[in-house]
Amino acid sequence: MSQPAPLPWSRSLGPAGALLVFRAFLMFVATTSEHWVPLQFHTGSAEANGRAITAIDLRTQLSTWDAHHYLSLATDGYEAGTNAAAFYPLWPAVIGAVSTVLGDPLVAALLSAHLFFGGALVLLHRWAALRGGPDRADRFILLFAAFPGALFFGLAYSESLFLLLSAGLFLLVDRKHWVGVGLLAVLLALTRAVGLFAVVPLAWAAWKSRDRRAWIAPLGAVAGFGAYLATMAALTGSAWTGFEAQKLFINNSSPMALVDLPRFFRAMFAVDGLHGVTGSALDRLFFVVWALALVPLYKRDRVAFLWTAALGWVSVSGVGFMAFTRYLAVLFPVFWVAADALEPEAEQPWTTYMLVVSLGFAMQVIFLLRYLSHYWVG
Repeated sequence: MSQPAPLPWSRSLGPAGALLVFRAFLMFVATTSEHWVPLQFHTGSAEANGRAITAIDLRTQLSTWDAHHYLSLATDGYEAGTNAAAFYPLWPAVIGAVSTVLGDPLVAALLSAHLFFGGALVLLHRWAALRGGPDRADRFILLFAAFPGALFFGLAYSESLFLLLSAGLFLLVDRKHWVGVGLLAVLLALTRAVGLFAVVPLAWAAWKSRDRRAWIAPLGAVAGFGAYLATMAALTGSAWTGFEAQKLFINNSSPMALVDLPRFFRAMFAVDGLHGVTGSALDRLFFVVWALALVPLYKRDRVAFLWTAALGWVSVSGVGFMAFTRYLAVLFPVFWVAADALEPEAEQPWTTYMLVVSLGFAMQVIFLLRYLSHYWVG
């Protein structure tokens, strides 16, 4: 069956631009929240996260949790034995490079995150349109952008960079541009730990293509991980500094956790509240959504299925459900099948779909206010 003709770029730019307006609204909420919401900054969690608080202002509020570590890496570099050493180097390098032009690491991070997210929305719209037409692609990216975890695409986190690279990779896989896929796989593995596991869907794509050149793609992910180890060795004196730093976090993640099923089931039922650090009911609810999406993904698109399954399992098992609401946000094929499941019906047009979208955007506002107060979000 032939695929639809590629869309004009303007058709994908429109929905992406409209969704960026909501991101601007969230930044407006952040800058004005002190005037209409009585926020109380949680200094205890900030200090537990390795941060000394000397003043509470908008800059402090917008650089909480992981953002603080990324910004410190961008300005001060890596140091063995610190929490920040657990984070991968490409996003701090981007912040550092952009801040040499803008003069402010936080501004550089926030601007880059928004631009990368906008670019990713355009690419994802085109990817989805090839599979179901532009109208279904519109529904997909609206639902995707409304997901509560999508809040992090506008913060000083690596999610927006990872998403942009992922969207480009999927489009290039469709076009069988294997050298480009391999290069993006290298960058994914330098952005976040789960980037290495892109090797699983890319190996499948290479095997199915029957083209020896396609093996450049999965080898790119392996090469990217090797580049990460070499970078850490050069910057800290040990290739394994990042793995040692991961032991400093509450989840104490390790590669063995990926196959430790008793640990997984203990974590699955260790719920201690609606949305806490390790016992979040929301994280487990979204895990169920992830699991339900795997069956239709398997039937529709094997590369998207393996991407979602491999990266999702690593995200949930490696850290025991911690921050899964955030990690799920980059697994965009989940929202592709969810948008079709919520497709408006003739009897009740848009009712369920728009209710879910509206609830998602409202939750992003609540999450943002929690984030500004240094309470846990993801």
